[in-house]
Amino acid sequence: MAPQVPPGLCKNLLANGTFIAGRDVVLVQMQLRACHENAAKLARRKGVELWTGFGLEGGVWRVHSWCVEAKRILETTLVHELYYGVPVHKPFHEFLLKLKSKRHKAEVKAKSDPQVIS
Repeated sequence: MAPQVPPGLCKNLLANGTFIAGRDVVLVQMQLRACHENAAKLARRKGVELWTGFGLEGGVWRVHSWCVEAKRILETTLVHELYYGVPVHKPFHEFLLKLKSKRHKAEVKAKSDPQVIS
C-alpha cells in the first residue's frame, strides 16, 4: 500500500527542489530501510533540518528522506550519489513517522493473508 503524499509536496519539489552532491555526508547509524522515520526522529535535534525528495543510487532515483545540519547531509541508511529534495516543516515530520507503522501493518497483513497461486 503506497502512502498518501501530502498536498503540495510534489509541487514544492518541482518548484523548489535542490540538488545536493553525495559528498561529505555524515552517516548516522539508525534502522535500515526506514529513512523517513529515521530522518524525522533525527530532525528533533536542535539545528537539524528534515529534507525529503529522492536519492540517486546505482543509477536509480528512490524516494528518500535525510537531514541537513550546518550544510552537511546527515544520512541514516545509505549514502547516495546525489540528493534532490526540499526541507520540510514540522507537520510533515509526523506524517513521515507514521509511514513505518502503516508499512509494518501492511507487511503483517500480507504475511497473514493466504496467497492464491495459480
